[in-house]
Amino acid sequence: MAEKKEKEKEKANLTVVAGGGGTTAVKCQFVECKAHPKRANFCSTHFDWFKEGIITAKGERAKDFDKKMMWYSNKHNKAS
Repeated sequence: MAEKKEKEKEKANLTVVAGGGGTTAVKCQFVECKAHPKRANFCSTHFDWFKEGIITAKGERAKDFDKKMMWYSNKHNKAS
């Protein structure tokens, strides 16, 4: 029962546009973002977060989000 509700919730969160032989997501898969996706249903910033393990493939925050985000911020601040 809970699994069915979760699937319905996922469908409601993902808005798609049909056409041209497939569907394309119109918003980033990260739950807090409304930007247009560029790669793998994520916007550019959140795709980088996904590669680093900060967010999951479903677009949710990882269990240790704060720890990973601090590491990611420190890594990119030193590079600048």
